[in-house]
Amino acid sequence: ILKFEELSETWGGLQALVKSATGKTPGDLPHHNKTSRGNYRDYYTAETRDIVGRLFQRDNEYFGYSF
Repeated sequence: ILKFEELSETWGGLQALVKSATGKTPGDLPHHNKTSRGNYRDYYTAETRDIVGRLFQRDNEYFGYSF
């Protein structure tokens, strides 16, 4: 499992792992549809933060995410 926000730092390690297992190196990972919409937190109300927090509580705890 790779965190998207750390993908540029961890992609090289995954490439090496795949190469050692298969003998093939995956190519570079392009970034399409990049936007500059600002911070995602600005799109949530207190109510929607609570809903998302409950629905994704396990993921948030596992990855250390919080609002």
